[in-house]
Parts: sequence; C-alpha cells; structure tokens
Amino acid sequence: MIDLSSLPPWLAETIIFAAIVAGAYLLSEIVVLVINLVKRYLATKTETDLDDKILDAIKAPIRYVMIFVGVTIALKRLDLMVDESSDWIFKISNSVVFVAFALIATMVLLRMVKIMTRWYADRVASRTESNIDDELLPLVRRLLNLLIIVIGIMTVLDHFAVDVKGLIAILGVGSLAIALAAQDTIANMIARFILMLDRPFRKGDRVQLASGETVDVYDIGLRSSKFMTFDNTLIIVPNNELVKAKVTNLSYPEEAMRVVIDVGVAYGSSIDKVKNILLETAVTHENVLKDPPPGAFLVSFGESALQFRLVCRVGQLKVHWDTAEQLRCKIYNEFNRAGVEIPYPQRVIHISRNASL
Repeated sequence: MIDLSSLPPWLAETIIFAAIVAGAYLLSEIVVLVINLVKRYLATKTETDLDDKILDAIKAPIRYVMIFVGVTIALKRLDLMVDESSDWIFKISNSVVFVAFALIATMVLLRMVKIMTRWYADRVASRTESNIDDELLPLVRRLLNLLIIVIGIMTVLDHFAVDVKGLIAILGVGSLAIALAAQDTIANMIARFILMLDRPFRKGDRVQLASGETVDVYDIGLRSSKFMTFDNTLIIVPNNELVKAKVTNLSYPEEAMRVVIDVGVAYGSSIDKVKNILLETAVTHENVLKDPPPGAFLVSFGESALQFRLVCRVGQLKVHWDTAEQLRCKIYNEFNRAGVEIPYPQRVIHISRNASL
C-alpha cells in the first residue's frame, strides 16, 4: 500500500481525487449491472415492455450522475484544504456540477415522457375506437416537455440567486401583452382544441361548409383547417369560424350516401315497365348497396311527362358522382332499347276562331 504521507501534498491529493472518481465510476458500473439483472428478471415476469424501456432510459443518466457525485465529493474535499484566494475556482466547479445535474435530470424526465407517450400510443391508443387520444398525445407531450424545461431553467436560475419571482412576473406581463395582440390566433388555437374534443369532422370526411361548398377535409391545423374542393383547390378556414358556423358532415355517422336519379317519360308509357327498368339498372350496378334495396317511384305528373325517381345508396362518397352518371347513361340506353320515350317539353295550344271576325 502506498504511504500517501510520504508523497508531496499535491501528488497525494491528486491520487485521492483520482481514486474517488474511479470509485464512483466502478460503483456506477455495478449499479448498471444490477439494472440489467433487474431488467432480465422483469422481462420474464411482466407482459409489457414499458419497464424495460424505462430501465434502458435511466442507465446512462445514472452512470453520469454517480460519476458527477464522485467528482463533487472530490471537489468538496479539495475545497476544505485550499485558502480563500482559490475558493472561486471551486465555486465555479460546483456550479458547473449543479448545472450538469439539472441538465441530466431534465433529459431523464424528457426521455421518460417520450417513452410513456410512445408506449401509450402503441399499446393503448391504437386499440381504442376513438382517435381523440391519438390527437391529444402530441399536445400533451409538448406541454409536458415545455413544463419540464421551464422547471429545469427555473431551478438553475434559482441556484444562481436570480430573482425567479420577478422573472415570472415579467413573463406574465409579457404574456398578457402578447395575448392581447394575438387574440385571433389564440381564439383559433382554442377552437382547434374544441374541434379535437368535439370531433364534428375528421380528416378525409366530406363536408358541406356554411358557404355552400361540398369539400373533403384535407387537414385540421392549429390555427386553421384546410378543405379540398372537387377542382383540386384548397379552401382555408380559420378554426374559430368553423366552431361558430354550421358544417354538414356528409360522412357521418356512416359514409354511405343516397343517390337520386330523376327522369321523365312520355304520357302513355307503362308505369310498371319504367319502374322495372329503373330498379334493374340500380340492382345490377356494382356500387349500389343491396340493403336498403333501391326504390323506384312515380313522384309527379309533369306538364309534359310522368316524373319518376330512382333512389338507391352507395357505400362510399367517392363513387357517388360516378355511380349517378353511370346509372343515368344506362337508364337512357335501356329506355331506348325498350321504346320508352323521354319527351321534350311541349305545350298544346288551342286557337279558337271567332265567327264574327
């Protein structure tokens, strides 16, 4: 064993410093080994991998923390042995160690939030019928990350004797000024949160806006929502207006949509024949649903034609217009083949001759 008393003081202290740091490092390796053993044990006892991910996330930070603890102990020992003229060096080193501790703790908490939210999204949110948790998770994660970072910064500032309360008051006044200057933006963000909870429409739904356009929901953003028209152009509407306006969701509660075909035939045509043609055309089309069954009706006696209406349903909104167009074409061809006339509008004018003229 080395007799430290026989060595120069600076060399003896250097050896002690190195021994303390090396001991802290070896102890950290032992702790990491224990964590690995616990991880293997839990892997055989639990069905979830959440505990494994948490243990993996804290291994490296624990190693760093224990090494920093060793460095802190060594510095404290040296601090007791130096004169006041060199005291500032150890104050700086202690501050650096404290900031390192705060940074490691912040990183660990951020990593834990990431692991927990990902685990929830993969194991829980993916199995639920509602998409609310899928949309809330990113927002919750960002808020938690922001809260952790703010707490970390406040802790460091408080260590350096910065007036945190005064800073919070200044930030509060500044936030109020920003809020007053950005009322519309904040209102739109709150409206986005309401849309996320209420879910009047989802991405991909076909809706009718208060202005009358029938559009597909392209994206629901933080400030505004985007809608795709049939002309492949985007309509951008602030979320605050969507919350207050009437929006008709054509995709809810189900995507099936009614197809209505109106057609007029000449007076004297066989009503049964016309109905059979209409029904046969609808029943044989691949996009038309069998339940509820299609229906054909004589709806009115027009001025120059008997007005019939074919009513059926398709399973998807995207095929609505194509199906309606195909049904009209087939009905026209079947009428021609069966000799059913689609008359032109016509009027019969009777002219009375006055004998006195």
